[in-house]
Amino acid sequence: MKRSSFLIYLFIFMGLWLTACQDKKTSSGNPEERGQLPPPSTVGKMTVFSNKSELESYLKDQFAKSPIPQERYEIPINTVANSDSAGAPASGLAAESFSQTNIQEQGVDESDKVKTDGRFFYIAQNQNIQILQALPDDAMKMISNIKVDGQVDTLYLFNKILIALYTPTEGSGQPWDFTRVSVMPATDMLGLPFWLPVKAETGVLAIDISDPANPEHIQNTVVEGNLAASRRVNGKLHLVVRFLPELPPLQLTYDGTDEDFKRVVAKNNQALSGMTLDDLLPHYKIIGSDNTPIQTGPLLEWQDLYRPVLEGGASLVTVITFDLEQASIPFHSVGLVADIHALYSSTKAIYLTATHWKKDAIPTDLDEPQYDLRQSTMIHKLDISADKVIPSASGFVWGRILNQFSLGEHEDILRIATTTGFGWGSRSTSRNHLFTLQASGENLNIIGKIENIAPGESIYSARFIGERGFLVTFVKVDPLFTIDLSDPKNPKIAGELKVPGYSDYIHPLGENHLMTIGKDAKEENGTTWYQGMQLSIFDITDFANPKLLHQEKLGDRGTESEALHNHKAFTFWTEEGLLALPIRLHEFKETPSQPWEWAEESFQGLYVYDVRSDAGFDFLGRIATKSASFPDWTRGIFIGETVYAVQNNAVSNANINDIANTIQSLSFGD
Repeated sequence: MKRSSFLIYLFIFMGLWLTACQDKKTSSGNPEERGQLPPPSTVGKMTVFSNKSELESYLKDQFAKSPIPQERYEIPINTVANSDSAGAPASGLAAESFSQTNIQEQGVDESDKVKTDGRFFYIAQNQNIQILQALPDDAMKMISNIKVDGQVDTLYLFNKILIALYTPTEGSGQPWDFTRVSVMPATDMLGLPFWLPVKAETGVLAIDISDPANPEHIQNTVVEGNLAASRRVNGKLHLVVRFLPELPPLQLTYDGTDEDFKRVVAKNNQALSGMTLDDLLPHYKIIGSDNTPIQTGPLLEWQDLYRPVLEGGASLVTVITFDLEQASIPFHSVGLVADIHALYSSTKAIYLTATHWKKDAIPTDLDEPQYDLRQSTMIHKLDISADKVIPSASGFVWGRILNQFSLGEHEDILRIATTTGFGWGSRSTSRNHLFTLQASGENLNIIGKIENIAPGESIYSARFIGERGFLVTFVKVDPLFTIDLSDPKNPKIAGELKVPGYSDYIHPLGENHLMTIGKDAKEENGTTWYQGMQLSIFDITDFANPKLLHQEKLGDRGTESEALHNHKAFTFWTEEGLLALPIRLHEFKETPSQPWEWAEESFQGLYVYDVRSDAGFDFLGRIATKSASFPDWTRGIFIGETVYAVQNNAVSNANINDIANTIQSLSFGD
């Protein structure tokens, strides 16, 4: 399978292979010091620090112990991105009149580039927020513009409050000295997240839009750190921010011996000795209307920081909760001395996950081949059901997750799908697993599992809905697995269906059907090449025998959609059965001679379908768009009988029943 992620996996594999080839006798430090997993019975205990001095010493110790053997500097630095990575109503407004942001869990809103209340669009546009009046259609117009001192990332809409998450003009941060080198280490533990810029900031701007033509600032809060993810549950907005302080130059490699490791740690401790606790913790400021700070302080008090038993790296993860139902929008924070890679949230809990790459796997009862290198995913559960967020339990499972849809919670049971090994070529070691976990005291314990799903393949998409789970794996064909989770202690694969291609995203279509978006594929001489896009509808009425009912193919090899990797670009208006997708269409003018040939781009814009489980995909039309200024994105939104193609510098619309003949556009530049 040829995908853009292939090179990334190749880099990782090379680094891990070289690590595996190291002589085990040269690894140094005891297991706890070097970040290996402790026995599962002790993983869940998270403790606060007894005083400031203990916290300061612990943080410095984490930084000092970050060195790894020199030979493990093997993976080139390319991109390391933060992740913020069922069309249920998200804002609490009338669901029957317009579509809203596609979210994972009902009642858990996610930020996006555009929000609507059914009458107005609120659009993130570089250093502005444009407010556009959508109705009536023939009077679509811009009514106001909100200037922001920074790059607007995404938006939330709650009642009459608009929240803009942004990066302040001077808040992009700068590389720590270590990132001058051109390689990054394949570590035995999370270690130092050196890719995080220091002096980075995240802005949270609250705006009163009771009168959209005259928006008023309520509060502008800037916190130190990079925004990793966010969610809104009712009136509580939760932000997860990762922070790396500005450190003196540290030595992060040693020659592989215990003696040299101790020498380097001592040297690093000496370099860190002049830093204070205030230097090591993030801060915040509230900015007034004249753009000057009116309140400043530490984002975290030492009493609000928790220490997992497993040393999870040297960064700080802060969960900041804003109360949007109070006029002053107060906030509180809680932190973990750990790193995170992904976030999943239910209405009751936030789960923070991080993948560990380590050597010498601890004993396990998983029935899978033993590897010199194993991956595990740490999971930290935070209770968000009370007024204050509280870290409540931790655990781990083998393997790495794909994205937030790899997790799902039902009746306080967490389900998580993972992959171990690598899934390409004749020597594939890839295997997939599903675990169910339940909190018991401070531990997230594995209570059920399915091992070794589709050996040699990798998970391409996952979804958990109630007592059912769905996995799509791929290497040459796309197996859709249906999973019975009614007994979480004994999960079972109920059924399997193999179809050509693969699915990147799974969406519920009523109770007994699924809709997916992905790529078609063609095999040639033992190699599988993805082709154009395809939409599919599966019947899961007979859960043990899923059936493919309908497929819609779009374009040829090269055809892409943001919806393939960002579920927010997938707009399905459940109440009306309407689907909108941004598409870059590639088509061949003549039949290609080889399956790996790329077609020429022939169209860019929004495709609109009427979707019915019995009738399939009825193409209603498409709206052409132009490449927008960075960042280039498109969202489809339905309001009444109108479909809108919203970008950061233009909005086009059309009547759903006559798209081709009713298209009109409004551009508003940069």
